[in-house]
Amino acid sequence: MSRSANWLQRIHMRLRASYGDASFTAGFFATETLTLTPTDVITNFEFGCGENNQGTFDGFAGLLGLARDPVSIIEQARPSMADTSHTAFLVQLAAPESALYGINITGISVGGNPLSIPSTVFSNAGAIIDSGTTFTYLPPTAYTALQSAFKEAMANYTSAPPALPLDTCYDFSMLSDITVPAITFSFDGPINVDLDVSGMFYVLDPSLVCLAFVANNADTDTVIYGNTQQRTFEVIYDVPGGQIGFGAQGCS
Repeated sequence: MSRSANWLQRIHMRLRASYGDASFTAGFFATETLTLTPTDVITNFEFGCGENNQGTFDGFAGLLGLARDPVSIIEQARPSMADTSHTAFLVQLAAPESALYGINITGISVGGNPLSIPSTVFSNAGAIIDSGTTFTYLPPTAYTALQSAFKEAMANYTSAPPALPLDTCYDFSMLSDITVPAITFSFDGPINVDLDVSGMFYVLDPSLVCLAFVANNADTDTVIYGNTQQRTFEVIYDVPGGQIGFGAQGCS
């Protein structure tokens, strides 16, 4: 039987997966043999093949599933340990209530100054880290504080129209150098993670560069720590150890 015929037999069903930023993919759910190295081979590896990808997926080849879920590559590969010896930051995972990875955010700083955000804002909403959501979604109270402090620090730069859902945007097209305030996320530990500049902005065009954060509808909505804020970090999912590591300058 031909290779293509074998492939068709391994297609299970049509699927649709949606994400917190309203992006979605629709296509087929299938199995195949996945070879990571000559000695690391996963037979009957289950994965999705998207045919209709909408939202913030432009320019991406796909998503690597890292959830606490039977079809994630973590669970299918059944890792016994993760190497965190070279990871600068370690964040303890919240107790699993679903396939998602719960984290405990305790505060945000801009330019080294902690924002005045009540501690209950993050604890009441709860937070997850999601490599499949582009932006970080914050409680309105936290977002307003972040936006206000960031705008104040960037007052000398030319603003640009919003690019929804992003509403704090700048025109850097005539500039060769910019100075931006540091944004630091504090996690229960205590652990502080300084975002890279590429983790602060979403660049649509040099004339439209937006702060890569979005306000949730309510303070009680779950906070999502998105993939833009994870840029340049080596993010290690130590599932057996119940922790996530952020290695600074792990990727460039």
